Amino acid sequence: MGAENIGDYLEFGVCYGTSLLLMCDELLRAELNHPRFFGFDSSARLPHDVEGEWAAGRFLAHYEDVVDSLDNHGVDWNRVALVRGFCCDTLNEALIAKYNLRKVSLIMIDCDLYSSAKEALDFCGPLILDEAVLFFDDWIPLAKVNKGEKRAFDEFLREHPEFEAVETSVFSYSPDDLCGKVFRVSRVRS
Repeated sequence: MGAENIGDYLEFGVCYGTSLLLMCDELLRAELNHPRFFGFDSSARLPHDVEGEWAAGRFLAHYEDVVDSLDNHGVDWNRVALVRGFCCDTLNEALIAKYNLRKVSLIMIDCDLYSSAKEALDFCGPLILDEAVLFFDDWIPLAKVNKGEKRAFDEFLREHPEFEAVETSVFSYSPDDLCGKVFRVSRVRS
């Protein structure tokens, strides 16, 4: 693939911007100075209970607070863009044209909701030109009952046989809380 061939990073569900900052730092540390970083978030609370795991009204992060946090950490706003709104309203051809999105190589799905995760994956599909790494933040525990991000990813792969996915790892934010999965997705057919 080669470092010069790495596309942009898209994160769906920015909340406070923590993982967006981490990815910015890691790519800079790896001297990858060309990928751009896009953070998508509704800046609203969860609209309803999420499959019995997260209560309605959780995960509110005010847009201005996220911008302040990113400013305080010195992000390069020439490479970082925040897109505020629900996936169903913002993920469209106009957004692709506005930002000249051509290729995505790193994708973080932290939408919490099945519907948003599915919309994010459908949006990213045409932008995965050869391969991408997909991080799913809220895979577990909903995957146990085939809901949430797992359900969205399974449906995406069934609807897009041109992609093949290989699980690469499981991750957590604390030793007792395995929650995420990482997949390498490759375009095997045009």
